[in-house]
Amino acid sequence: MDFVEAPQQPLAAITFGAKIFIFPLGYYITVKAIVAFDGSESSIEALKFSVKLIDSISNLLVLYVTPAVLGAAATFDSYVPSSVYQKQDETAAGIVEKAKAILIASKINSEIINIDSAGDQIARSIVKAAMDHACDLIITGTRRLSGLSKMILGSVSSEIIKISTIPVLICPPKVKEESTEQKTE
Repeated sequence: MDFVEAPQQPLAAITFGAKIFIFPLGYYITVKAIVAFDGSESSIEALKFSVKLIDSISNLLVLYVTPAVLGAAATFDSYVPSSVYQKQDETAAGIVEKAKAILIASKINSEIINIDSAGDQIARSIVKAAMDHACDLIITGTRRLSGLSKMILGSVSSEIIKISTIPVLICPPKVKEESTEQKTE
């Protein structure tokens, strides 16, 4: 039996959560990622960024969480007209179409999922979906809320970071340029 020494290759190491991966340079690791998508500018930027990671993402799940019409304090005699649910379904369909339009040009292996929050917080629904689908990474956008607006509106991305055991990638919104008239003044 002959032993042939393999050529030495430089190694690369990356940390992913609590895991450390060491592999020869020239190879790459692919992950299963989930993108929180609600049709907002920040979620569109997050999805566009995710598509750019085509070499690193083996499977991309695009998730829209339909918010609960009634909160957790709803009583058994609460009434919601069917038109409210119909409008919610139409909104969800429009958001899914936005995601499809972005994904259609890419060759990334993707799937769009629409789940009902069932009265749970949106962030908790996103993290649960990521865990249920065995995702390695959660990708979301941020509106960069601060101060009073963050306190009143809340921040889904901040809450995801707090509760997730899965690594989270936050994509900032696109910076809007000042108009040329404002720049010259």
